[in-house]
Amino acid sequence: MLLNSILKQFFTAFFILFCTFSAYSQAEFTEIDALARSFQKSKYDSPEALAKAMCQNLKTDRDKARAIFAWIADNVRYDFKSMDFVPPKGMSRAELEATRIERTYKKGKGVCEDYSVLYKHMAGAVGLECVLVSGNSRSLMRSTLGDHAWNAVKIDGKWQLLDATWGAGYVEGGDDFNQVFQPGYFFTDPRIFSINHFPKEEKWQLLDKPLTKEEFKSRPVFSYGIPELGVLDMQPFGSALTRAADGKVEVRLRFLQVPEVIRLKMGTREILLFDRSEPDQDGWVTLRFHAGSGRELQVWGGEQTKNGVHTRLLGVFPVKP
Repeated sequence: MLLNSILKQFFTAFFILFCTFSAYSQAEFTEIDALARSFQKSKYDSPEALAKAMCQNLKTDRDKARAIFAWIADNVRYDFKSMDFVPPKGMSRAELEATRIERTYKKGKGVCEDYSVLYKHMAGAVGLECVLVSGNSRSLMRSTLGDHAWNAVKIDGKWQLLDATWGAGYVEGGDDFNQVFQPGYFFTDPRIFSINHFPKEEKWQLLDKPLTKEEFKSRPVFSYGIPELGVLDMQPFGSALTRAADGKVEVRLRFLQVPEVIRLKMGTREILLFDRSEPDQDGWVTLRFHAGSGRELQVWGGEQTKNGVHTRLLGVFPVKP
């Protein structure tokens, strides 16, 4: 009885400490994000000068990395025309990078490599060890696979991943860029990051068991850029969904905020949600349905308003035949 009482007190104290730490972390990020957005580039001749001024009173490398991420997300727009940039002949790699940094900072727009070289440069200016990572990315539209660039930065001896381009927003409908802060792409768990980022150098997967390119292309993918509006995790993770003996398929999704409305589709065909469990204390929800002969499940989530149901695509999950 005494041991049980001690254990109960320990876990209660641990839970309170965990909740307090989590709340503090979120509040800390809110303050750092606000600080970053208060800095105007018109007052600084160079990105390194701005980075140094912005980070001079920040105490940790983690805070500095976040401030730079938030500033770039707020001040650089994705620009398809920047893809047409052709460097002068004979320009060295170092000169090309310097040109990209200057153009992106002054014009406030660029493509993924521009975001990444700017982040690397600003991070280096405040003493952070940072590298540019290049490879492939995939979107929720699973047929999409294109060249991409992002960053890894070392914090307290450990490499962390971030995507400043996607952190700044997303492209919708051709070349329509929506500048929306997506903090889910900052210091993302490598396991989650790997669903839509595949680096050319295997080491930058930061996974104990690296993926092959074919595995990368065939995995489920879900939206996690805005945690409140997306999916945080799934079970089974990283593999196609399977049918049970009764023909039904089950998937567990974890939410920060469970959507009021969840719709399932196979292609253009909406399918019946057989069962939806109530979320547990960690935000996990079980969805059970009959997939028929479908090979790919789309999960849409949203809300019911007086003007109708409004949903957005949350994830695309292959289903084994």
